[in-house]
Formats: sequence, C-alpha cells, structure tokens
Amino acid sequence: MTTENQIRKGYFPDEIAPPFNTEELADLLPTVLPKLATYATMKSKSLNLSIPKLKSFRRNLGIPNPLQHIKLAKLIEDNWGAINTFLSASALTVTPIILSPTSRRSIDEPDFVDKTHQQIVRSTSSRYLLHIDISRFYASIYTHSIPWAIHTKPVAKASIRTPAFRTLYGNLLDEAIRNSQDQQTIGIPIGPDTSRVISEIIGVAIDKELKSKLPTIVGLRHIDDFYFYFKTLAELEKAKSIVQTTIKQYELELNPLKLKIAELPSVTVEPWVTQLRTFKFGTHPKSQKYELMEYFNLAFDFTEKCPDDYVLPYAIPRLQFIAIDNSNFELFESLLLKSLMAEPKIIRNVLCLLLLNRDAGKPLNLARIKETLDEFLNYHCELENTFEISWGLWICISLGITIDLATANKVALIDNSVVALVALDLHHSGLFPIGVSFTLWESQMTAPSLYSENWLLAYEAYIKNWLPKPTNFVEADDFFKDLFDNGVEFYDTTRQAEFKGVIIGNLAKSMAIL
Repeated sequence: MTTENQIRKGYFPDEIAPPFNTEELADLLPTVLPKLATYATMKSKSLNLSIPKLKSFRRNLGIPNPLQHIKLAKLIEDNWGAINTFLSASALTVTPIILSPTSRRSIDEPDFVDKTHQQIVRSTSSRYLLHIDISRFYASIYTHSIPWAIHTKPVAKASIRTPAFRTLYGNLLDEAIRNSQDQQTIGIPIGPDTSRVISEIIGVAIDKELKSKLPTIVGLRHIDDFYFYFKTLAELEKAKSIVQTTIKQYELELNPLKLKIAELPSVTVEPWVTQLRTFKFGTHPKSQKYELMEYFNLAFDFTEKCPDDYVLPYAIPRLQFIAIDNSNFELFESLLLKSLMAEPKIIRNVLCLLLLNRDAGKPLNLARIKETLDEFLNYHCELENTFEISWGLWICISLGITIDLATANKVALIDNSVVALVALDLHHSGLFPIGVSFTLWESQMTAPSLYSENWLLAYEAYIKNWLPKPTNFVEADDFFKDLFDNGVEFYDTTRQAEFKGVIIGNLAKSMAIL
C-alpha cells in the first residue's frame, strides 16, 4: 500500500469532473516525502462536493488538503504490515482491501457480483434473513474509535497523555484524520481510498466482536451492510440485539429504514436488471425507433417503481454499444437529455454518449443541449448542488456551448472550488458570458485559503493566473511553494470523460458511482 499509489489513484473521488487529477502531485512525492516532517503542521479543512444519492438524498464527498492527505497516506504505508494483518482477521467481510496494480483505483472496488454469489451460498440452509445497515457510516465514524478498534478501547484510552500514545498507530491515524478536517472527530471524508481502509478497520473490529459473541453466526458484511442467516426467528432476534449493542460500542447507529427481516429465499437480482440487461436492439431504422422508445419507457417506469434502485445509471451506459441510426438520433438525443433532467447521476455517461455519437458523425443539436443545460444549471444553482453544476459546465466546455448571462451570474455565486475552476476554465476558453463578476472567488486568493475548504481554488487559480494575485501567498508557504516550483497542477484541460464499464449482476448499488 504505497503512498504513491494512494495519491496517484486513490485521492480525488471518481465522481469529480475529468480535468481534476493528482498525477503531477504523485510524480513529485520523491521530493516532498523526505521533507514531510519539515513542513509547518497546519490543521486544514476538506473541500466538499455534494453529489446525488437516492431520491432527494445527497452525500458530501471530501477532498482533503494535499499536505495532510500525503501524511495520512504515508502513515498507512508505514504501518501497512500491521494494518493488513488486522484486516485479514475477519470471517464476515466480502469487501476486503485488495491491492491490484491494474486497478483504476489504489484499492480494488467492491465486487457486487461476488456479494450476490456469497449471499446465495451462505444462506443455503437458512430460513430467515436479517439485514442491518449502519446509518451514514463514513459521516458518523468517531475518529477516536479507530484506536479502539485496533488496540481495544482500554489500551487506547490508557495511552492518552502518556509516552505510549505515539507508539500506537491507531492513535496516529486518528490524529492524522483530525488534522485534515479542522480537528473534527465525527466523520471521515467520503471519496479517498484512505477512508476505505479506515472504514474497513472499524468493520473488521465489529466482525471480530460479533464472532466472539456469536461463534456460530452465519452471514457476511459488505462495507456497512450486514446480512445474517438463521434457522429460527428466536435465533435472529437474539442476534439482532447483540449486533445493535456491538455497533453502538463504536458510537455508530443502525439505519432503522433499512433494517429488514425476511423469510428465505429472497430476490438477489431485481427484475428490472434482467429486463434491461436482456433488452435487444435491432439494426433496422424503423424498428430501432420503437425499440429506443420502449427501452427508455421501461427505464423510466422502473425508476418510478423502484426509487431505491439505480435504474437509469445502469440503463444509460448500456447504450454505448448501440449504433444509433442517423434517422433516430434526434429522438435518442432528446431521450438522453430527458433522462439527465430526471437523474443527474448519469451526467458522465450522457456526455460520453454525446461525444461518441458526435465523433461518429451524428449532428448534435447544440441549441437543444444549451437550452437543457441552462435549465439544468439554473435549477441546481438554486440548490447549490455542486456535482451537477461542475459537470454541467464541463459539458459546455466539451461541446463549445456558452450559457446565458443570468445562468452564469448564478454559477459565480457558488462557493466551491470545483465549480469555480470549471467556470474559470470556461471563461478563459471564451465560452463564459462577458460581464460576470468573480468577486466571491477572488476573495479566496489568500494565504489562509490554502488550508481552508477552498485550498484547490486558491492554489490552482494562482498558478494558472485565472484570478488576480493580491500577494505571492503560494510562494510564501513552504509546502505549496514546492508544488508551485515544480509545476504541479490539479486541473488538466486536456482530459475527458470515459464510460464506466457495465457490470452484470446485482446492480442495485453497483452503478451508483458514475
């Protein structure tokens, strides 16, 4: 588990717009790591990106400050032998930390197909299912519970304010995470792969305690979802009480809306998955028109009937394999844009489909796309939905679209580095309306901003000369000066979105990430 891999492939979240990356920061690590102890110890805040989840629910992704995140990644690397040994002790997890050099991320993504396989196999001789979900798992992890999980609560507490404190790597992990989030003890950032490690440490500790209290328990844990199988309801009720008590020992709570008791067998692959997966498209232009309408109708209908499932995020990327006839492209484009208005999570794959078809010679209706994007951006600016705004702006850059002045003025009032940088890119590409004030973003061009939630805007706008520089505040900071002197950038205008592969299996959650 190298620091280089964690920074190169596991730092920025998958959901962020394509130009954002950490390649050059990873390349600079041979320069930065030997000096890590010499940089001023600064507490910092994470940059947040609000992304859609289900229905009207959302979650905040966190992008920690690079100095503090490198320190955390190095700490994990230095203690990886002990951490890996600890993580290997669970008999329940089906989401172990797997490191693969060919993976897109520093840690392999959870295998949802294997989860379904394990659910079937492990429940073979059982009659009842108990499904328990931890409420807001990452957001509610108590950082002090990390050393409790690794070293036990009595040992961790006894080490406080003693020389033994810094000999326990669980205490150091707790400290490093708090330094990256303004000393807050509640929650860890959603997005970085370091948080997958931390969450699995907590999960494995719970697994071990459950096995010690219920040695014969049969089941599995998939990140924060527990599935247990029983012969009788009496056994189930006893176990439910013990599971609830054990989870509370780590300052976590169950999600009552997802607690489920069911008689087996139960559905493992939802009917909508089967119908969409097996839907056939022909090549005749007239039949394809009806098939497109039928396919989208199916997807829209299942979206309404199954609001807790990610229907459109599964249905849309499958269309990359369909050769749309020229006579049907207007219909296809309109159905795509309608889908985007209904389900913003699909925005990456909508863009990919538009680019794919444009490159195949299909004529995009830029006026219709612009009208849709203006409405899309206006709506999400009112709600400050930063994921949707940043991706909507990126589509404008990708397709050469200039949004309306009224829309641009709303965008310029969004206090978020990701939105600001994509908008400034649009502006410097000549695609932003003239007359928009960037006063809000200009106010972030200060030294304190380098360790605030606006660290990315303050640094990147400085090195790209996208906003006025009142002082040489980047060169005045020892860490960020090293990045500046070596030309490190976090925003590459040449990058573009790519499809995420369509996975066959239980896809209720597997396509939740775009």
